[in-house]
Amino acid sequence: MNTSRQERPWLAAAAEWTSKITTLAGQMVLPVLAGLWLDRVVGTVWIFLVLGAALGFTSGMYQLVLWVRAGAREPPRSTANQQTKSPPSPNPPSLPTHLGP
Repeated sequence: MNTSRQERPWLAAAAEWTSKITTLAGQMVLPVLAGLWLDRVVGTVWIFLVLGAALGFTSGMYQLVLWVRAGAREPPRSTANQQTKSPPSPNPPSLPTHLGP
């Protein structure tokens, strides 16, 4: 199937966005949870939690930058199939050339 990104069905686009959102959420939440777990195992109060939060935020922002750069490299959408014709301009009413009998 050799279709461009703009010609994909809406369900494929929705699946792509769902994948992106869950990837980003996982990148930002999982390091925090791992830091919390490591704090409980080691017996520290909040050191690994803060490190996990910093790692999660950094990795999430890095992923967003990669997606924005990849989106900037895509060619703009073609308007060849979306040509719109402007509506015809109405003809002005003809004005009378004389006003008297």
